[in-house]
Amino acid sequence: MFEAYRRFTYTQKLLLLLLIAAVVRHVLSAPLYLLNDEAYYWVWSQNLALSYFDHPPMAAWLIFISTSIFGDHPAAIRLPAAISVLVMSIVGLLLAQKVFKDNSTNAHYVVISLGSVLFIGTAGGMTPDAPMAMFTALTLWYFYKAVIENSRSAWYGVGLFFGLALLSKYIAIVWGLTLLLFLIAVPEVRKNLKRPEPWLAVVIAIVVFSPVLIWNYQHDWASFAFQLNHGLPGNKESAVLNYFASQAGLITPVIFIVLLSIWFKHGKHWSNLELSLKFLVATSLIPFSFFIYAATKAPVSANWPAFAYFTGLILVARWFALTRKKWQRFTVYFGYGYLFLFSALIIAHTHFNILDLGRADRTKSYYGWPEIIQQARDAAADYPEAILVGNNYQFHSQVAYGLGVYTVPALNIGGRVNHYNYLDNRGLIGRDLVIIDKAYDLNKFKPYFDDVKYIATLTGRRNGKIVKTYRAVLATNYQPGGSK
Repeated sequence: MFEAYRRFTYTQKLLLLLLIAAVVRHVLSAPLYLLNDEAYYWVWSQNLALSYFDHPPMAAWLIFISTSIFGDHPAAIRLPAAISVLVMSIVGLLLAQKVFKDNSTNAHYVVISLGSVLFIGTAGGMTPDAPMAMFTALTLWYFYKAVIENSRSAWYGVGLFFGLALLSKYIAIVWGLTLLLFLIAVPEVRKNLKRPEPWLAVVIAIVVFSPVLIWNYQHDWASFAFQLNHGLPGNKESAVLNYFASQAGLITPVIFIVLLSIWFKHGKHWSNLELSLKFLVATSLIPFSFFIYAATKAPVSANWPAFAYFTGLILVARWFALTRKKWQRFTVYFGYGYLFLFSALIIAHTHFNILDLGRADRTKSYYGWPEIIQQARDAAADYPEAILVGNNYQFHSQVAYGLGVYTVPALNIGGRVNHYNYLDNRGLIGRDLVIIDKAYDLNKFKPYFDDVKYIATLTGRRNGKIVKTYRAVLATNYQPGGSK
């Protein structure tokens, strides 16, 4: 085996390192319980559809394939995310090799990806971001071949993988608009717009994306309308500052500052850049800039622009490889030290609770649900005719996953529209329900039931400390119209 390893090329050794890292990341995430959104997407996978209200269907489809083979364990649910990030990392390495043909740049890209919270977090949770990252990376790979290397057949790969990216998450449209703007704004590649292949690629993407179009047509374009009006709660006056802070936290302040300086430098000398460098700058800077604009309208989630860094980190890797001055080398060493220390702390805290982060501790989300589900079972056992449900769609998804029952919809009383609104709830009408909710005020339930009362307080713990508290509510004779 070691003799075979010695015959590997440098790039093959780096590919092997990426594979080993993917396995290690997946092993680390496997023991963790599902996050609320992961449970929600698992429910989708048990109710396969052309698309869903909140997102396109790719996450559900991939979870369905994985769990059909390996069962419903969190490791199986997260396996598509681990594979997606591995593929994205491999494509990034091969793209760096194609652009710079330099082993040092390749090595720096791999080291950055190994330590990045962006890569670790995306691989560790099955959300639509993971397949979108993979398919966006493949779209950019084929776009590079089509535009920079003038391979006309590569346009068909662009269409296929961009369609799959859209089939993963709507926000992939930003990268499609980025590529269109690149074709329009860069004179050297504008000739492609006069060829049939790019427009055939658009047709291919639309065909691949057609399940979402059909679902929306059948449901009065509800998902599109939701996404166009979707935003985060918060103060938009501080949203831009929060956006920069979140992005610095995502890839570490050192790497973020280096990338900003690279964009600024290449922007000043744009006309003199090689076409391949223009490609890397445009496909990272344009999406990043788009979300700056978006942040002036409403708060932006940190993960929305995250995959602008797919090509942006290649630029950072190149800068790291070319460092010669002492301050530059210090920046590289300090950047790596910060990167790996920060990631190691997050991983260690996720598993061993070594930090006191208070209410800001998002790793608490992995803990407590099995206890709450068991306590809910016990509370509901005294009412054998009642159906156990969650009110909020996330709570209900955890209940559904914990019980293995995925055909009963959530109540959604007082909540936003979501996937459960499109499931048949007639089986709940007239039934008594045991509802899991955070409700401290029962008034929101009273219009829908003859009677409501608390029957239990449910607590989830992490290392003996309460991290979740919910209420079990007995409600009799459900009427969805709120006529009581």
